[in-house]
Amino acid sequence: MLTLSRQPDHQFDDLHAQVLVAACDMLVLRALELIGKRIVRDERSRYQTLQSSGRAWFEAYTIWTPEPAQVDAALATAWANCDRIVAFYGYWDYTETSLRTALDGYVRDLVQFGQPHNRLALTTALQP
Repeated sequence: MLTLSRQPDHQFDDLHAQVLVAACDMLVLRALELIGKRIVRDERSRYQTLQSSGRAWFEAYTIWTPEPAQVDAALATAWANCDRIVAFYGYWDYTETSLRTALDGYVRDLVQFGQPHNRLALTTALQP
């Protein structure tokens, strides 16, 4: 697994680790966006509510709780680019499956508890 050394100000020593976290951050935001669009599609009034709240699609799960089937359907396609990230950062111990599993678990935990996504929590989830 990836080892990220944290400094007191939460900076990382390893530039490659920062890049991996940034790439995974984009995958997580896309997954949450897919979930959000499924949630909002359920009721037409939710679109207006989301717009007036000033929140983005990827934050919809913090307003409404999605059905497990919505989460499963969204995440089924959300990790399609994990293979590219692993191929680019192949010298780390992550495989496509292990990265997909880590990201999937992180997103499912966020959705289950309605917690907003943040990079520090993602970084923690990616650590061994």
